Amino acid sequence: VSGVMFKCVVSLLALSALAIGGVEAQHKQQVVCYLGSWAVYRPGAGKFNIEDIDPTLCTSLIYSFIGINETTYTIKSLDPEYDINRKALERFVNMKSLNPRLKVLVAVGGWTEGSTKYSAMAKDHINRKAFINSAVQFIQQHKLDGLDLDWEYPANRGGEPEDKENFVELVKELRKEFNKYGWMLTAAMAAGKSTVETAYDIDDLAEELDFIHIMAYDYHGKWDGKTGHNAPLYPREDESDDEKVLNVVSNQAIDRTFNSPVGREEAICMGILH
Repeated sequence: VSGVMFKCVVSLLALSALAIGGVEAQHKQQVVCYLGSWAVYRPGAGKFNIEDIDPTLCTSLIYSFIGINETTYTIKSLDPEYDINRKALERFVNMKSLNPRLKVLVAVGGWTEGSTKYSAMAKDHINRKAFINSAVQFIQQHKLDGLDLDWEYPANRGGEPEDKENFVELVKELRKEFNKYGWMLTAAMAAGKSTVETAYDIDDLAEELDFIHIMAYDYHGKWDGKTGHNAPLYPREDESDDEKVLNVVSNQAIDRTFNSPVGREEAICMGILH
C-alpha cells in the first residue's frame, strides 16, 4: 500500500484535534469521527461531552457503542441513563444543525461486547432478521443516517469459523434493507493479519459496505512486555517475522481491499487514534 493516498481517515475520540479546516473545504475525502460515549465519565481534562464536538471537522460522526441482547439479538443501549435519559443520542444527532452535510451513525459492538452473541446472531436467518428489524427501528427512532458494524471479531474471541461467511450474509441482508431508506452501512475491521484472514471476506464485504473503517492502531501495547509504537507505519529492522506484519504498510485488510477485483479502494478509511 506504499505510495497510495488514502481517501478516508477515521479519527477516534479527540475530534477537536483534527486541523483540517472544516468539511467546507473542497475535497472528496471522508473524515469519519467516532465518539466514545464513555469519555463523558473521565475525570478532569479527559472528560469529553457531546457539546465538545466540532461537527464542521467531520463528514460523518459515529456514536459508539450500542450493543445487542444476547437472547433476542435485538439492538439495545449499553448505557440507557446517558444515551436516552440524558439525551446523549438526541444531542449527538442535533450536531447536524451545525453542519447540514453531516452524516450521523451509531456503532454496534465494540471490544467489551465480545464476539459470541454476534456469532450466534449472524449464523441464523431468524436471528439476523430480528437484529435487522431492530436496527431499522433504532435508526428511525433516533433519526440517524445509518449503522456501523463493529463486531470484534468474526471467528475470533468466542466466535466460530463460519462467522466469516455469516458476516457476509448479515451485511448483504442489511444492505438490501437499508437501500429502502438510503441509509449508510459501514464496518470497522481489525488490522492484524491472523484476524483478517479468519474474519473477513474482503471482496464480498467491499461490494456491500459504503466504507470500511480499518483499525490501523493497537499494533503494540503493554501486552508485548516491551516498548513499541502503537501505530507504526513501517516495521523495525530488529523485529521478528511475526512482528514485521504489525504496521500500517503490512496491513492485510488495506492490502486486500486495494487488490480486490471489486475495485473499492475509495471505500477504505484508515483509522487513527487521538
